[in-house]
Amino acid sequence: MELSLSVKPGDDLSSERLMFAVGTDYHAQLEQYAAQSGCLHKARVILPLQSVVELDCLLLGLNEGAAVTNAEWLSENLKQIGYNYFQIDEGYQYARGEYSNTDANLFLAEWGT
Repeated sequence: MELSLSVKPGDDLSSERLMFAVGTDYHAQLEQYAAQSGCLHKARVILPLQSVVELDCLLLGLNEGAAVTNAEWLSENLKQIGYNYFQIDEGYQYARGEYSNTDANLFLAEWGT
């Protein structure tokens, strides 16, 4: 996807704050991002960073079977390095971008509606 934005001479262009980090220690980068984000937004509570695995890659292909299979694999392979949470952030909804209604048919057996 090509992105471009023309700015006429004399006009201003502003953006939200950006953070760029380079390194081989992924968790250290997450800790730094969390610390900077906390400072920027004046966080009143500082808690240890929680390692979360999300299944955004499945999007609308997510269903109970895929969620359980991935959660079991993650538990067996990533829990020992600190990944303690499994978050379904995308794919539970009736349609992409429609977050008010869940698709009850996706998770009937275990969770219901």
